[in-house]
Amino acid sequence: MSTIGGGPLGGGQFVGATYFLENGCRIRPPEESSTINFQGNLYTREAGESPVIPTIGAWNSKITFTRSTLVFKVESGGGSGSVVINPNEIAQAVWQWSVTGSLPADTFGDHVYRKLLTLAQYMATK
Repeated sequence: MSTIGGGPLGGGQFVGATYFLENGCRIRPPEESSTINFQGNLYTREAGESPVIPTIGAWNSKITFTRSTLVFKVESGGGSGSVVINPNEIAQAVWQWSVTGSLPADTFGDHVYRKLLTLAQYMATK
């Protein structure tokens, strides 16, 4: 197993750690019906593979992962290099997306705002 991150930020805070299972190692749940939640960033070095393998017997094990999204960087497949996608830029682009068709030309964010305001006003009258 190897890790990256975990360094101190000061004030008793640390950068979140990401763990990698190495050399084909995997985690097998106990031979019993169970629910296991992995909290943290756990991956394999082999892209797309799960760090968990099934039980040997016919047990019903539920496996969930709670991972931090702060460690993700998305690279584009083309062009002259990688592009880091900023979640704030995505949100801004969605809110400013032009809505056309049966609605007057407007932004998506303004449309949602008008609909939510209308719903709030409706609920206030009940």
